[in-house]
Amino acid sequence: MKTLNFQSVAQLACLVSPALLAASSEAGIVQMGAVRHLPARPTISYTGSYATCFTSSVDASGMRTIIDVDISQAAQSAAPGMILRSITIQDAGTNVYGASSPGADLDLLMLQGADASAEMTLDYTGSVTQHNNDSQATLAARIAAADAIAGDTNTGMTHFVSLGLGGELRVDFRSLMIVQSGDGGGEGGSGPGSSSGGESGGSGGTSTQVIEGLLISQGMHLYLSEAGAGETLNITFEFAAVPAPGAFALLSLAGVFARKRRRSC
Repeated sequence: MKTLNFQSVAQLACLVSPALLAASSEAGIVQMGAVRHLPARPTISYTGSYATCFTSSVDASGMRTIIDVDISQAAQSAAPGMILRSITIQDAGTNVYGASSPGADLDLLMLQGADASAEMTLDYTGSVTQHNNDSQATLAARIAAADAIAGDTNTGMTHFVSLGLGGELRVDFRSLMIVQSGDGGGEGGSGPGSSSGGESGGSGGTSTQVIEGLLISQGMHLYLSEAGAGETLNITFEFAAVPAPGAFALLSLAGVFARKRRRSC
């Protein structure tokens, strides 16, 4: 399976308490806002309630604007204690080309600080027939790097996703959760004529559980880039409750791989 251009930390571990699980009882969809590239790089305009989560910069070539969304900050504000279920990037339908537009051209979609056990499923919905028939590998390659420029067209190009007027690209996450089921037995008491207690019990066992979502770590970021200027992207995060498989303590998660439901041609 082709690995997406997602940067990951070597290992993440999070101690989850029952109180945190109780606080994470409801899923929620959060409209992160609308962002538009402006001609003077890396200037962007933003509309929404999470302005402090959005910054921008110029890529190494000096040719492209990179939008930086602080996922961990957004989660702390909108959905503390939850996992990230999905990200949706949608063409707002208000770009400069009007009704005949191929939509905003999504050039880059990359996570930094994600875990290394997770999968990412890409699902395109929109009017661009080519993308409806694209394989997972093709969609992944299209958004793997910021390599498009203003003036590229959506006909025959292979390095971005033309969302189409009102079209969207949704990213769903699935992770492995390593569950520590118990602490093991304690040390035995002293017996008659003995000055020491018995041996300690063994440590608790572990099991692996698949969760539909991504554990959010401090410093996790989403990077986006659009090929032109003047098109607006609507960004939506879907959060979900941390699953509670009983008495557990350790979630060990680590990177991001690509997969996608196979489509019929």
